[in-house]
Amino acid sequence: MNEYTKNIKKPSLPKNLNEVTDNVENIITDDCVLSGSYFKQFCISPNTAATDVEFIQNSFNQCVLDHVRLSNALFRNNRFDDCAMANADFNHSKLERVEFKSSKQLGMSLESSSGADILFTASNCQYANFRSVKLRGLKIYLLILARRDL
Repeated sequence: MNEYTKNIKKPSLPKNLNEVTDNVENIITDDCVLSGSYFKQFCISPNTAATDVEFIQNSFNQCVLDHVRLSNALFRNNRFDDCAMANADFNHSKLERVEFKSSKQLGMSLESSSGADILFTASNCQYANFRSVKLRGLKIYLLILARRDL
């Protein structure tokens, strides 16, 4: 453990998040901001593609974001618990204080992204693309990777 991993800051979330109960088919669009929300068991359409999206202080629980394409997105203070993100594309994005717990990021791409204070716990990142990623403060527990992912 080095000086960067000792001081990982977990996501800071409000005690009372607004539970999203509406249909989320069109909730993610270019330049949208999703803030202070709790998403449980939502399936976001695999055809969803947007740029410059901001996710600030959200919690995702048992959500499916497979094949979603969000480029140049900002993820700040977000938690993903037991979520599926197979082949999701978050290229050129910025992640700050983001936690992935018991999630499946099979084939997820973070190519050319940057971030700080990222935590992966009991997650499956086989075939994930971490090319040209610049992360400061990364902590990994029980992460599954294929040899060629490194």
